[in-house]
Amino acid sequence: MFYRLPLLMLFLAVPAVSGDADTASWLPEPDGPYALGTETLYLTDSSRHEVATRDANDCRRLIVHIYYPAELSDYAGEYRRYLDGYPEKTRKLARRFLDLPRDYFTESPVNVTVHARYRVQALDSAAPFPLVTVSHGYLSTPVVHTHLCEHLASHGYVVAAINHPYESSGAVFSDSSFVKPTMRYLRRAVFQAPQMPFLLCTKPGKRKARLTRRVLKRSRAMNSRAQVWVRDIGYIIDIMDSLNTVPKGASPLSHIIDIDRIAAIGHSFGGAAAGFACSVDLRVRCAVNMDGFQYGAEPNALYSGPVLLVETDQFAGINDMVYRHADPFYRLHIEGARHTGLTDVSLWPDLPERQHRKRIGVTGIPGKVNGAVLAFIDHCLKEQPANAIESLRENRTQHP
Repeated sequence: MFYRLPLLMLFLAVPAVSGDADTASWLPEPDGPYALGTETLYLTDSSRHEVATRDANDCRRLIVHIYYPAELSDYAGEYRRYLDGYPEKTRKLARRFLDLPRDYFTESPVNVTVHARYRVQALDSAAPFPLVTVSHGYLSTPVVHTHLCEHLASHGYVVAAINHPYESSGAVFSDSSFVKPTMRYLRRAVFQAPQMPFLLCTKPGKRKARLTRRVLKRSRAMNSRAQVWVRDIGYIIDIMDSLNTVPKGASPLSHIIDIDRIAAIGHSFGGAAAGFACSVDLRVRCAVNMDGFQYGAEPNALYSGPVLLVETDQFAGINDMVYRHADPFYRLHIEGARHTGLTDVSLWPDLPERQHRKRIGVTGIPGKVNGAVLAFIDHCLKEQPANAIESLRENRTQHP
């Protein structure tokens, strides 16, 4: 479905830091050939009721942070801070989960300037660029994928990082309204599929395949929420498509997006949404699932790919049954990595050592992830050779 919104509703300013500033010391500089711009859109999908609230008049609202190749001549735009999209109200969950000091986000050097400049003109001369959507994990935030988003945009992609409200760590909209996370669906998931811990501990094989089918069949709440996130992705694709009809000059993003070349990427539950979107939305040509159990899949569904599965030791083999017919299928297993280590958190400075061991694991994770993801979507969307990831390709017919 194509969604038309008033243009003035699409482009709303977000806080930025004017003047000169030093870019991040801990946030690696993107190694692609393009300078970077960024934009934030606050959107309302009036065609969908917000089922996470009891207000019958509520519609689904979304926030999307966009990164794109920018004109060098216009690269004197305003700077953005790393935590601009992660206001104080949304940081409580991260502090509790990572056992961080109360003043971590205000006193540590984590809140540095990023490399993208706010709302500078896109690089028209090299357009159009393929579109990549990025979905965060459950109760997480798109902010922790800034490094990946900048990396991909610097190599010629328009990247839309979506905040999925009520299941992110929080969302602050342009009118200052705050949408806090709800634990309702997570509690239902634990009640409906208590076998999940056993599934994670079971070695790959027929028993794990049986447990996967059982969990998928019983996980009604999470399967339903995966469908909501897939519709979020589809709506964002529609909005990106509508920007190609905006007169040049009205938006830095007008007429730069190749809507025929789209990839979906996600971490954890966002990875499930990305994989699910690739299977049901024909516009999405490939998916990258980073350590996410493939909710939304029918127990006997045949995912045909293409899929890149990035997995840690904790989630090894958890999707073998679902992706048994994906073709081509690539798997990047990072030995020693922990689930949170696939995000920017693995780069954050001054993390307590015990939390680094517990939540991150090994060092050097972002370089491995970014390299594989870029090579995969370059192959799928730009028809580049797959030499860099050929060693990751698997023959799925051998799996249960």
